Amino acid sequence: MPDNRKMSVKTVIDILMAVLLMLLMSYQITGELAHEWLGMAMVTLVIVHQIFNRKWYGVLLKGRYNLYRISTTLINVLLLASFALTALCGMSMSNYAVPFLYV
Repeated sequence: MPDNRKMSVKTVIDILMAVLLMLLMSYQITGELAHEWLGMAMVTLVIVHQIFNRKWYGVLLKGRYNLYRISTTLINVLLLASFALTALCGMSMSNYAVPFLYV
């Protein structure tokens, strides 16, 4: 995929993720069923986002690490881990989207 087109797809994914995050936070407005399906869409978009950013993982252990690079890498890894745990916990409480994971 050409770089210009790839950047537009990344931008659309980022905008969709921001909109979905706002909709997910408005649980009282959307209701439980829509909230769960919006959460599944968000998980899917985050996975696609991570696939587009796979080059970051390739250079993760290369080069020199100054304090800034250590802190931004740590923040990115912690954010990814917290999102994964939040998604897993949300799916384990799901009644509609993934009822086979319900605990």
